[in-house]
Amino acid sequence: MTRNFITAILLVIAFQPILSAQTIEISSFPEFSQQGLLHGKTDVTNPGNYFIVCYVFVQEAGGWWGPKPSTANPLTPVNPDGTFSIQFISGGNDHYCTRFFVCLWQNGTPNPPFVGGGNLPGFLFGLPYDVVARPHGSRRITWPDSRYNWVVKETFDNNPVGPGNNLFSAGAQNVWIDANNQLHLKITKQNGAYYSSEIIADTALGYGKYHFVYNSNPNVLDPKTVFGFFTWDDVSPLSQNPNSYYREIDFEFSRWGNAGDPTNAQFVIQPWEPAGNLLRYNAGTNFGTIHSFSWYRDSVVFVSLNPDSSLIKKWVYTGNYLPEPGKENLRINLWLTAQNPTIQDEIILSDYGFSYLLDAPANFAASKCSGEKITLSWQANENHYYKVYRSESPDLSNSLPLSPGWFQGNTFDDVNIESEKWYYYAVRSADNPDGSNISGYLSELSIPDSGIVCASQTIQLSANWSGISSNINPVYNNLDTLFTQLGNDLIILQTQNGVYYPATGQNSIGNWDYKKGYFIKTTNPGQLHFSGFSAIDKTLTLQPGWNLIPVLSECPVEIEELFAGSGLVMVKQIAGNELYWPDYEIFTLTNLQPGSAYFVLMNEETLITFPECAK
Repeated sequence: MTRNFITAILLVIAFQPILSAQTIEISSFPEFSQQGLLHGKTDVTNPGNYFIVCYVFVQEAGGWWGPKPSTANPLTPVNPDGTFSIQFISGGNDHYCTRFFVCLWQNGTPNPPFVGGGNLPGFLFGLPYDVVARPHGSRRITWPDSRYNWVVKETFDNNPVGPGNNLFSAGAQNVWIDANNQLHLKITKQNGAYYSSEIIADTALGYGKYHFVYNSNPNVLDPKTVFGFFTWDDVSPLSQNPNSYYREIDFEFSRWGNAGDPTNAQFVIQPWEPAGNLLRYNAGTNFGTIHSFSWYRDSVVFVSLNPDSSLIKKWVYTGNYLPEPGKENLRINLWLTAQNPTIQDEIILSDYGFSYLLDAPANFAASKCSGEKITLSWQANENHYYKVYRSESPDLSNSLPLSPGWFQGNTFDDVNIESEKWYYYAVRSADNPDGSNISGYLSELSIPDSGIVCASQTIQLSANWSGISSNINPVYNNLDTLFTQLGNDLIILQTQNGVYYPATGQNSIGNWDYKKGYFIKTTNPGQLHFSGFSAIDKTLTLQPGWNLIPVLSECPVEIEELFAGSGLVMVKQIAGNELYWPDYEIFTLTNLQPGSAYFVLMNEETLITFPECAK
C-alpha cells in the first residue's frame, strides 16, 4: 500500500463524522448479467448533506472491488425523499458483479479511495452501510414445487470460481428436472473443459429443518467428485452480524480424492479444521436415502436415514462455531476437487423441503356468525408471540397478515369483514417479538379454520304456544345447538309431521329448515336468535289442504298481494284468533309478520314467492 493511499484513508477518517443514528438499505437491483440500476433508500433527515458511495465485486475480474458509477465519479446524490439510484455498470464485466456495498458519505469529505482488490477498507464499516449479494447466474428453475425457486450457477469467459476453482454450466445438459419431477445435477465435458453444476435458493430461510432425498447411490461418485447440500452467505464476513465462515453448514458425499476411503459422506460445521466440527461416515449404497439438518439457535442436528427411515447416522453439533442466520441461501452442487475425473458423474434428488422448528399453535378456531366480527382463538404459550393470517379461499399460500405485528395472547378479533362472507384463517407462532427466524424460531401456519359474519334475526317468544320461522338460513341448524339459548324453557317444537321433545330425547324433525314453519311451546317469554345467510330461496310450494308456512321476509308481507290469483282459502294465526278468509269477508289478519308461522288452507297446488322488502 502506498503512502499516498494511506494518507487518503486517514484524511477520510478525520473528515467523516460518526453517522450511527442513520440507516441505509439496498432495495433492488437487476438480475445477474442484466443492465439496470441499483436502488436504495436512507432515513437521513437532510439528504442534501450526503452522498452514496457504492462498490461492486466482480469475480470475473479476479475478485475485484471497484467504485461506482466510476473511479472518477464515485459519489451518487441522495434524492430529497431519501432514495437513491446508482448506475453501477460502466463497462468490462460489471454486469457479472455478485456483491454490492453502499454507505453514507458526508458532503465535503474527500472522495472515497479506489480499491481495485479483494478487500474493502475497514473504516467503511464504521459508517452506515448495507451489503448484499446476488447469485452467480441468470437461469431460474422451480423445484420441487412453487414454494422453492432457484438460480442455476454459471461462469463466464472461462473464469473458474469456487468451490474447487471450477467452471459451472447453467445449461440443461448439467441441470434439469425430469418427467418424474426429480432434479438432476451432472458434470459434463464441453470443448475440452469440465463443467460442474450448482443451484442456489433465492430466499434466506434461517433456522429450520432442511431435508433432501438422494435418489442415487452415494457410494459410486468419482473420488474427485463432491456432492454438496449446504448453506452459504456470500457477504457474511462483511454483514452487520458477521460470520467469517459464510454461515456454512454442510452435507457432503465425497472421498476427496482418496479412492480407498471406507467412508463416503460427512457432516460439517465450518471451519472444518477444529476438532469436533466434522464427522465422517458411510451413507451406504441405497437409492432414496433421506438426509436432513435441523438448525437451531443452540445446535445443529444432522440425520441420515435409509429409505425405510431406519437410522444410518445422527450427529448433534453444539460446538463453538454455530452460525447465526443472516443472508445465507441453501445451495446444492456437484463439483470437482481436481480435473480429469474417471466418471462424469450425475446425481438425482427426488425431493427437497424446508420446515420451521416451532409447532404451529394447536386448537385454532374461528367463530361463525358472531355479530360484527370473527373471533379467532388458539392454545397459546406464554413465551410465544403470534400473527394471524387471512385468505378468501381455502388456499392459504397467498394469505395476508391481519395483525400489524407479533403479539402475545390467545385471541384476535377480525373486525374488517363483509357480512355473510366466508374467510379462512391460520395463525403462526414465534419465540420473539420481531417474529424473525433470524433471531429465533418460527412455526408453520396452523391448520386453517374458517369463519363468517352473518345476517341475524331475533324472534320474540311468548309463554305457551307460538308460531315461529326464520327468514335466514342459519349456519348452526342442529336443533340441540340452536335451542341451547332457551335453556330449560323449551318444552316442545313441532312441524306438521314431526316433533322435537328434548325432555325425552325425541327428534323426528331433523335439523332446522328455514323453508318450514314451526309451532313451539315454552314455559316463559324469551328470545330466539338466528345467525346465517339472508340470500335464500323465497319460493314455497303449497299443497291442497292445510300448510304450515314460514315468513321468508324481513318485513311484513301483505297476504292479498302474496296470494293474488292463487287457490287460497284461508290464512290462520297460530295460537290466536286472527283470520284472513275472503269467502266470508273476514280480514282480522292482513299481514304476515317476520319470525312467525301461519296455517294456510289451499284448494289447489300453488307456488308463492315472497317479495323483496322496499328499501
